[in-house]
Amino acid sequence: MIIDNSINEKYIRTLAFGCFPKNVLEFQESQDFFQQMIFIDYQKQLIIKEEHHNNDLFIPESKQKINQLIQYTNSITLNYENTEKSFEELLYYVVLLAHLYYLTGQVDFMTDVLNSISVPYSINEANLTSMTKNQIELVEYLHCKYHMLLGLVHENGFAIWLEYLSHFSKPFTKSQVIANHWLELLDLKLAESISQSITFDQVKRLSFFTNEISTIQFCNFLIRPENIDMADSQFKLEYTTFLVSQIEANIKRSVIFPNAMNSNDSTINNFINNLYESLSYVPFNLAIVKPTVSKRYLIDATSKTYQSKVVLSNLIYTLIDLNEYDEAFVAFKTYIEYLATEEQLSGHIDDILSIIDTFSTCIIHFNPIKSFKNEQKFKHTPDSMVEADLKVFTDKLLFYLNKLQEFIDLTYDESDTENDLSFLYRKYNPNILQTDNSQLIELIAKAWYSIGYYYSFVCMYDSVDETTMKQNVTKVLKNYKNSLIINSTGNILYLHSYALALANSQANKSALKLCKFILKKYPESFKTWNLLVLLLTSSEIDNPDTSKPDTTKLRDSEDFINKALNIAGLFIMKHQEKDIKLSFIEKTEILELKLTQLAVLESIYGLNYMMEYLNEVFILYHELFDVEFDTPARQQRDSARQFGSSARWSHRPSFIDPSNLPHKDVTKSRSPILDPLTTASNVVKAQTVNKLKRLSKIGRTQTRSSVVSTSRKSDNIKDRKLLQGLWLWTSRVFIRAGMLDEAEQCIVEAEAIYKPNIKTFTALGYLTSKTRKFLALQEFERSLEQVDKYNKQDLGWTLLGMAKLIFIDDITDNSLFISDKDLNGGIIRMKNLLENFTLSWPCGSNSSEVWYYLSKIYEIIDDKIMLDKSLWKCVELEDIRPVRSFSCDS
Repeated sequence: MIIDNSINEKYIRTLAFGCFPKNVLEFQESQDFFQQMIFIDYQKQLIIKEEHHNNDLFIPESKQKINQLIQYTNSITLNYENTEKSFEELLYYVVLLAHLYYLTGQVDFMTDVLNSISVPYSINEANLTSMTKNQIELVEYLHCKYHMLLGLVHENGFAIWLEYLSHFSKPFTKSQVIANHWLELLDLKLAESISQSITFDQVKRLSFFTNEISTIQFCNFLIRPENIDMADSQFKLEYTTFLVSQIEANIKRSVIFPNAMNSNDSTINNFINNLYESLSYVPFNLAIVKPTVSKRYLIDATSKTYQSKVVLSNLIYTLIDLNEYDEAFVAFKTYIEYLATEEQLSGHIDDILSIIDTFSTCIIHFNPIKSFKNEQKFKHTPDSMVEADLKVFTDKLLFYLNKLQEFIDLTYDESDTENDLSFLYRKYNPNILQTDNSQLIELIAKAWYSIGYYYSFVCMYDSVDETTMKQNVTKVLKNYKNSLIINSTGNILYLHSYALALANSQANKSALKLCKFILKKYPESFKTWNLLVLLLTSSEIDNPDTSKPDTTKLRDSEDFINKALNIAGLFIMKHQEKDIKLSFIEKTEILELKLTQLAVLESIYGLNYMMEYLNEVFILYHELFDVEFDTPARQQRDSARQFGSSARWSHRPSFIDPSNLPHKDVTKSRSPILDPLTTASNVVKAQTVNKLKRLSKIGRTQTRSSVVSTSRKSDNIKDRKLLQGLWLWTSRVFIRAGMLDEAEQCIVEAEAIYKPNIKTFTALGYLTSKTRKFLALQEFERSLEQVDKYNKQDLGWTLLGMAKLIFIDDITDNSLFISDKDLNGGIIRMKNLLENFTLSWPCGSNSSEVWYYLSKIYEIIDDKIMLDKSLWKCVELEDIRPVRSFSCDS
């Protein structure tokens, strides 16, 4: 970094971000004129935040505090009347005092102050040569604010704003936060001065229309959601046509490729930065400039610019939008090289917010949880390479965040002993007066979240030992908390992610408080309602007040889940009335609420009571999802009972092929643990099963044989997978009730809805664990062979089934193992599999069943130390176990 050539250089840099120095209150006693102005500016913004609803142009009825600040400013000015001031100091004083006068309605005084200094529309480049970069950005901000305020009081203010935009040749960067804010205010006032419903033809007639920079940023401002009433209905369409034509013209324009010594990048960089930066505030902006068009344009721009990070960063975003992750990955690594070269040559970090945004976006999207787990978005790059580079990217982002912390005097936790929810009670950064919805706050919070998200991946998939895993969990919590220290209310994703991480770290009280806080601001966050209820159930296990059902009042968990479902019902109705479709995530979260309700009912009233409500799950599914249930004929693939019988299984030498064994009649040899409960009503059960079977036929209008190509293409695969999961969940309910035939029928339905997979294999393994244990072992082995490394939930379910089969269901008569040596090998194998699984947080390390089966293994191998540890861990987890996993993956 270049050594500051002014005592106020670092404060100037802080102001550019719309922030103030941490020690700003001390400036009241300062002998430096500029520092006194910073103090006054801070007091003014504090009043605007507290009394003016964060509106810089709102004039309140009570003006006492502002008048006092004006008096203080005038007295300070008299003290420095004979002191020589730089141009930027004088300009800062003028716009500050003029703004204060405007807030009190003293227009005449405001006019006199603004007229006391001559500020041309174009900044004289010669005057900037002696200034530092930070000083130049300060002047650019004050220059914009000056003309904005001048237009408010001038009789021909409209012309002043037009003239300013006509001369606006260099767009502000993302890091020029306060300058961008005042440019938006100028756009707002200009738009209000034109008409109530602006047409694109009107914009064409404005004097600045020939200036592409001003025209594009102004039009992008008009198509933001908050400004939708300012432009007419055809504006967006006509502007899109114009914009695409400008981009196509730029592609066709011939430009000589520059070199490092003779670069003509500025025109191209300015156009691209202005276009994509101003467009980033517009939701669904891909419909305006299609990613394919952007890709052509930006690739063309790389051939006309020299190592342009502006071009490359926007190309990275575009490639991610196109799901071209391999190309984006390579481009991002090149981008990092450009940054290193630029910082080495210039000695400073340019536009740090843009850098941080690019890093955090790439880290989030390249995270294997998003790029490999459910859909492999990298086609040619191995996940091992992505994982290795992600660590480098994260460390580099942390470096930039630390630099930003220096630039704007940010404060985070000073120690790890701070309260988990201290950000709810303590204002960490009173020097930042921007709202949680501002872009600055959102970008910083997003960066911390991306790091926490990365470490959540490491905790789940890449911890080499227990110590490392615990360290990574600490990093998850720390980085998620940092995102909330910066932005404590503005983003439900960050809030819920931290609450879930707290719950998975056994900090249930903190997680519960945070959930209640979240729901006050986001009452329609159904995943938070779900987590809240599950946290309540975890505290009801050993509570004597909730040990028996109370006929006079509901438990908290039952009460809250009912409230959540009522809100969900209203949410669905509201969207239906407005003809708005719910997203897949919203539908899934509502469905998860229903499953949680049934789990709560089972924990309070028992399994039989809960089973009376099974049909409601499928009714809700059909209400939420539109899936045709025309499925291939059963004979086109093996049924549940036929798995493994049509062909010999490639098995380990010590296991007996199940096709060679006489199969017992399942209905005659049920395990005692699968027998129907003595209190069960077989009539009720039969009615429940019949209802489910009727529901399973809803929408089946074609014959079974008419199926495959049409329905599979038209139906959403995600919807089918979800329905398959519901049938498998139902099969587990029937298994617990001892209704094995009904459980098998559910598995058959699951196969019909979506192709057989490790979920159905494992379900069959559980079904046959007691009665056909060799088939069960085959299915569990089949699952282990096919399970994806990122599918920890299904891996855990399979491992628990196999452990149950070996340590509980297997008996010496006709054992799975042909010798003691074979048995010992199986035990050691299970030990290794389960121990590795405990290094996966939270699904493995927080599973009481995993620790229980490990304790049985340690007991067999006589490892007393590990036996003691695993038993205590099992008891600890059981004491706070919710009725479902917090992630709702059970």
